[in-house]
Amino acid sequence: MAEVAEKKEHPRGVARTIWVLEHTQDLVSIVVGFGSFRCATQGGTMFYYVPGNYVWSSAFTLALMAGGQLNQMDRWLAPLRDIGPEPDTDAWTKPWDSMGQEQSRHAAQERADGYVEAASARYFRAATT
Repeated sequence: MAEVAEKKEHPRGVARTIWVLEHTQDLVSIVVGFGSFRCATQGGTMFYYVPGNYVWSSAFTLALMAGGQLNQMDRWLAPLRDIGPEPDTDAWTKPWDSMGQEQSRHAAQERADGYVEAASARYFRAATT
């Protein structure tokens, strides 16, 4: 008797719309971001999210590798792309703090609405932003 493969459940209704929009934003951000690749001094290729700023670009890439969502990071950090090559710690930490506060607000609302698991994930993201 053949085993039936389990069907992966996809979000429905409003959750599906939000899921599609988030993934579409990720794709658009990736396509736009490809213009920021350039050669690093060692002859390799590196993604410079902040043109000319190795420190912030490296931190941005590490955050992506750690599970950050490109669309959210881009929304909060895009203004930093025009600051220039000198890293300013305060300018860098303010958007990250704002991202964490936004996730905390969403988590509190989800918890109040009874979506405990969703709130848990949001609180985790807020703590690791």
